[in-house]
Amino acid sequence: MKTLFVLMNLFFLTGCITKPLPVISGYQPLAKISDSGFLNDNDNYKKYNKKVVTVWGYLDIANSSLDGLVVREKLFFNLKSRYENKTGESVRVVCLGDQKRYKNIFMHLAKIGEFGKEKIFVKGKLLLHHCPTNFTMNYCVMIAVNDPADIRFSADSLR
Repeated sequence: MKTLFVLMNLFFLTGCITKPLPVISGYQPLAKISDSGFLNDNDNYKKYNKKVVTVWGYLDIANSSLDGLVVREKLFFNLKSRYENKTGESVRVVCLGDQKRYKNIFMHLAKIGEFGKEKIFVKGKLLLHHCPTNFTMNYCVMIAVNDPADIRFSADSLR
């Protein structure tokens, strides 16, 4: 009986441990930098702010400008570090430059949809800004992309 209890506890505990995500073709998991939209470690501000990063994550479609190419507004979508993250626990990816060049990207994002598990690979400049929360001052994370070629949708296209 004791053995069964120990095995059940071990099974339960191992199921609760978050597995580390892999580096894929040189793209690190967004979870290494941010797991909920905030910088994981505020002491790393200088390490990441205004640095070019290559990361991968999953689409947070509820936080995006998929409704079309609006000239007055920057195109953006949000990237979740883990598929299981809730809506809003994500990082904003802002698409800079001629917005019409991103049309195919946003058409593909719309196809992925709310429950798509396709990984999105992004290369861009990480921009951090203060975001107060109830108890602490954190840094919110944003990624600025200058070229649609810096957004990819499949590990196969990275080779």
